[in-house]
Amino acid sequence: MDQDPVSADAGAAVQVLHRFYAHLDDRRYADVVALMCADVCWHRQGEALRGHAAVMRALERRPPNMMTLHVITNAFAMQAPPGEIALSALMTAYRGSVEDAGALPVTIRGPFRASRLSVRFRREGTHWKIAEQDGVATFEFANA
Repeated sequence: MDQDPVSADAGAAVQVLHRFYAHLDDRRYADVVALMCADVCWHRQGEALRGHAAVMRALERRPPNMMTLHVITNAFAMQAPPGEIALSALMTAYRGSVEDAGALPVTIRGPFRASRLSVRFRREGTHWKIAEQDGVATFEFANA
């Protein structure tokens, strides 16, 4: 049985989203930016970051001792214009401070935030890249 090309492309987009947050957590900012379209718009922490340079400037301002872990779940494809993929997903973010990079695990009180993501992808060459990303915080955790 042939695989539905829309499903295959949506699966590829989910993988891009997972890699994006893995690179963010690993502080591999050049790799984060490489997964985005040149004209990306990332709505992050109340700011619309437009283009690779704006994204890189924002990421380089992250505190060097802040450790993050982003867990992406419940991703599914939504209706999108031809040539694009739209995904909805849930993200749970964990945040801690690490004074000694070798001191793992870091103890934290709980998750930092749970958000619903809306992500739009566009093909650039042979790769799906993030064209726009927005997250709406649904829960803030009092114990974080």
